[in-house]
Amino acid sequence: MPRALQALLPAKRDQVYENCLNLIVCFARMVWNPSHLQGIEYTGIDRNLDQCADSEAGRMGFVHFGKSLRGMTAKEPVPAREVILPTLGLSAILRIPGDAKALIVLVHASGTSGANPRHRAVAQSFNHSSFATLRLDLVSGAESDDHQVRGNVTALAERLCGAVEWIGSERQLRDLPLGFFAGNSGAAAAFAVASRLSGRLGAIVSRGGRPDLAGDSLENVNVPSLLIVGGQDAPVIATNEQALARLKGTKEMEIIAGASHFFTEPGALTAVAKRATQWFDLHLMKSTAGKPELAHCGD
Repeated sequence: MPRALQALLPAKRDQVYENCLNLIVCFARMVWNPSHLQGIEYTGIDRNLDQCADSEAGRMGFVHFGKSLRGMTAKEPVPAREVILPTLGLSAILRIPGDAKALIVLVHASGTSGANPRHRAVAQSFNHSSFATLRLDLVSGAESDDHQVRGNVTALAERLCGAVEWIGSERQLRDLPLGFFAGNSGAAAAFAVASRLSGRLGAIVSRGGRPDLAGDSLENVNVPSLLIVGGQDAPVIATNEQALARLKGTKEMEIIAGASHFFTEPGALTAVAKRATQWFDLHLMKSTAGKPELAHCGD
């Protein structure tokens, strides 16, 4: 068991307690390294987690956390392929289920999303619902500490446009309905691009994002838009309410009770993925499938 976790635990622990915690650590490692998931039978682990619910580990919330991870990673992961977007020099992680019904671009702007297990878990959740995913960080690793780059919505939007044009050139992707799932300043870039792509984009979901930073572009967005915000993230709730008022067409705001900005609380990220999946199922599948001639998103 990791030392960081051991330091949080009381000195006296019975065997049931230890077994429960080991199960939770097992799931945490699976999220960090999805290759561990292949060939694993989950039935017994699920049953053991249920039996742990009334133990001290359950009362501390570890079982709830473990079940959340279980819900995000229960199926064998779709194989991942790293792709390099030629005109941008940025890499992205592409996963295409055999029964892919649409493509969701997970838009980040941190320079570190490739190593983030939470981002990977959300992408896998979409894959399990038969969505192909392209996990794209609009900021390179070398730019991760450059706040001028990370906060330049115009430049980030141009990079996302380049990614959309690449999608339009790919035979496996160009005919799939397209959706955006974006966070933080990546959400601002996504909405700025959405204002140019009403004929190509089927739906957009912002998770703890700052769509307000897209400015006047919001008034040209006529794409079904869902803004998801943590209930404890008061400043972002306020800015999202302002952005929601400027959006056109179908729009909703969902507040996840008890969740902070990064949705690190037990069950919070699972709730985000579930709500986003519902939104994409409802709206994305109604959209016009992508066509090469619709892929350009320049001014």
